[in-house]
Amino acid sequence: MKKIWSVFLLLYFIACDFDSIELDKVQGPTLSPSLVLNLGSVKYTVGELVDDLEDESLEVVTEDDLFIIFVQRDTSIYDDTEEFIALEDEITNEESYPPFSSDIPAQSIENRETPPTEIFDFEFNPEGDEEIDSTFFKAGTLRYTLTSPFNSRINYTLTLTDIQDALTGEPHVFNDILMADETSKSGSTPLEGKKNVAKRVGSSNIFNVALDLTFIIPPNVAINASDEITLEVVFEDLEFSAVFGDFGMDPVEVQQEVIEISVFDDFGDDGLFLEEPTVTLEFINKFGIEFGISLANVKAVDDDASEILLEGDVVSNLQIVNAPDGSQLGPDVTSLPIVVTPVPINVNNSNIDKLLNNTPANLTFTVDATPNSEGLGMDENNYLSDSSYLEIRMTTEIPLDLRMDGFSRDFDFSIDGTELSDADSIVINLRVVNNIPIDGTLDLSFQDDSGEELYKLPGVESIESPRVGNGERTLSPVEKGSVIRLNDEGIEAFLKTTEVIVTLNMFTFDTESENPVKIFSDYNIEIFLTAQGKVAVDL
Repeated sequence: MKKIWSVFLLLYFIACDFDSIELDKVQGPTLSPSLVLNLGSVKYTVGELVDDLEDESLEVVTEDDLFIIFVQRDTSIYDDTEEFIALEDEITNEESYPPFSSDIPAQSIENRETPPTEIFDFEFNPEGDEEIDSTFFKAGTLRYTLTSPFNSRINYTLTLTDIQDALTGEPHVFNDILMADETSKSGSTPLEGKKNVAKRVGSSNIFNVALDLTFIIPPNVAINASDEITLEVVFEDLEFSAVFGDFGMDPVEVQQEVIEISVFDDFGDDGLFLEEPTVTLEFINKFGIEFGISLANVKAVDDDASEILLEGDVVSNLQIVNAPDGSQLGPDVTSLPIVVTPVPINVNNSNIDKLLNNTPANLTFTVDATPNSEGLGMDENNYLSDSSYLEIRMTTEIPLDLRMDGFSRDFDFSIDGTELSDADSIVINLRVVNNIPIDGTLDLSFQDDSGEELYKLPGVESIESPRVGNGERTLSPVEKGSVIRLNDEGIEAFLKTTEVIVTLNMFTFDTESENPVKIFSDYNIEIFLTAQGKVAVDL
């Protein structure tokens, strides 16, 4: 029966007028094939992210458990010994005295007279009149002049009782003769290798010189008791290798360092909350002086010049920097020992977290030091040498145990948008695999080859943090994906695009509870990006 109907239909169509069929009104189906443009993927570890923070002075330290610490180091040296002791270029002492207490009448024969030894108390005072017990000379000259009005030959011995050989302690001695026809006699000795031992009398440092005279009085010459011998002693061109004494309590500024911290530029104005930053000041003291350190002028300075001062116990209490033990000094007093005193600045004794959370442009560390802030004992001395210094090593440690809000990173995807020029519609497929304990959002920006932004899609995807376990590490990554359909304006911009910028805006997942999270270097986030265009084809 089916065969009969088939034959009947075939005969019917053959019999019809084929020319009467309007073929232009017969339409086929429309197909929409897809063109896929794979823009690629990017996988960033936290280690790579922090390496991108452009600060040459910043050191990124990764601990054994891969926990990250930012470290910044700075060193300054204070070696201005003249702030404590400055010797005058020239120190002059002159004194006259009558060697005889009564007249000696002329005699017919040569007469020999030896008056008592005269002890001179001469002063040796530095510019600031500090108390000096002993001075070891590196350079300089001691010059003396003996002047006499007597018409007699004088044999003399000038003993510089307190000008001694630095190693043996032997005093320096001049022996000479002032002839009867001479009014004065001079001599000198270099001071290198010698020391001056002084004692404090009132407000002066006193050293002793002894003068022994023997007069050879010619016949028929009388001696007047009113006539005086004059002794002048002059120190010239002095340089010391070491000085011992009490150098007072006048404060000095031992450091003023401005430390730029450009890494904070990446975090915005209010985007960083550090949990336990620390600054350690390590004082390496080669002065024989104990210092009381004041940190009252340490401050953080913003780009707009606003300031936050360091506060807390570390500021309200002087920090004592110990002096080396003078008993360790050997025969060579210039080989002074050193002593190291650390001064930690942390959240327990200061507001250092507030200073750094302010994301400053720089830290200004002005360190003032008061010598002998706790006084000197009766048996104690200050000392310094020409090689004395106070070295200040500053280490700023910023553990990435933090809260963060407003930190952004850009990821670049190069494309040729013209490859989808025939597309009638375009969608962007975005997939994110996150293993970092952050929440956040993703923005897309289409840019041309000149870097001009053609089109922007803010907040196209949200980022979710993985759960954090008891070990303070994330447990497993969180994956999210989305499809973004472009409108006509977006399609037009995409076709001119040479680079898609994906901006990751981050904040720590526990920001609201103010609990910090630890950041480890192997944490990573992976972003996959494809574009899909559909082309309508009529059959």
